[in-house]
Amino acid sequence: MRRRRFLKTGGTAGFVGTLALAGCQGNGDGTDDEADDGTTDTGGGTGDGSGGGTTAPYAKWVYESAYEGAEDPGISAISLRYQVLSQSSSDDGDGGESETPEDPLIGVTASYLIGAALAVGFGVGAAPIGDAAEEGGPTEIATVASGGTILEGAYDPDAIGTAIEEADGSTVGTDGDYTLYETTGFSAQTLAVSEDAIISASEGNSVSDPQTRVGEIIDTQTGDVTPYVEQDDDFAALASALPERDLMAVQYLPDGNVFEVEDSGGDSEGDSEFAGPSDLGLSGTARGIALSTSIDSEAQSLTTSMAIKYASADEADDRATVESALGTEATDRSVTVDGDTILVEGTYDESVSRS
Repeated sequence: MRRRRFLKTGGTAGFVGTLALAGCQGNGDGTDDEADDGTTDTGGGTGDGSGGGTTAPYAKWVYESAYEGAEDPGISAISLRYQVLSQSSSDDGDGGESETPEDPLIGVTASYLIGAALAVGFGVGAAPIGDAAEEGGPTEIATVASGGTILEGAYDPDAIGTAIEEADGSTVGTDGDYTLYETTGFSAQTLAVSEDAIISASEGNSVSDPQTRVGEIIDTQTGDVTPYVEQDDDFAALASALPERDLMAVQYLPDGNVFEVEDSGGDSEGDSEFAGPSDLGLSGTARGIALSTSIDSEAQSLTTSMAIKYASADEADDRATVESALGTEATDRSVTVDGDTILVEGTYDESVSRS
């Protein structure tokens, strides 16, 4: 795997960074035991191939046309339990840099976690809603999808509206149960506020008209715009392949290979700050990956699962290749092969950071 650098933040994300740094020093002997059901297990993990059975929170907010003209090809979305983001923001980290480990399963997980925190922080921080949302909440789920940021919880719309107006925002209309506001700053932004959700979008990337984008995201929730999960069976399979945890993410390329997509934001040589599917060390033809991660800050442990959906079983990486690439530094690991889908799960704990 090509070494890539990412910013280390505090709290939970800081622990992920600690694991990533330790991964550069770990031995990763990859000793495996073959289970009777065909699952390769290093002493833990689910390994049953059953997935989560529940569609990930981001799926209801994803619609296809939102991704047309975006900087990155294909469809991507992230949902994060807001308590993880809040803890990451309030805890102190050492503010340094670390490198992704030799084990790309934890390296990609770290990148998605930190990327989610940055994206949600930008979406919320660019608008004067943070304190009001916390007082009227709590916020339960934060999602970045379809060019917008969506907070889900229980809110006091009047309190949030007052906060927006006190920060020189203005009411521009309504859309169903939502009141729409505009704010100005370094970019134009539209917010939609209801008792159940706060949706925001700003100019940039694929968004030229934030108010239209927010309206389309609302329509995706209500069914006036068809969610992509109802249009593509492979995407739907990825969105429901894993258990719902603190972090849920997907990257999907319906007519291509996600292993060949370089991540945006890199330098002139294409070297990104964040690890992505192209760094997994796999060479099959994969339509997409999904990620599910749980974080236990007190126990200093992290469990992450990855589902890889291939174009066909014949175009999938073989078991030996996957076993040699993913989860090699996990304290517990399982690998399950099910036709055109491969599931990998690894647990990383305090012992990894001391390796």
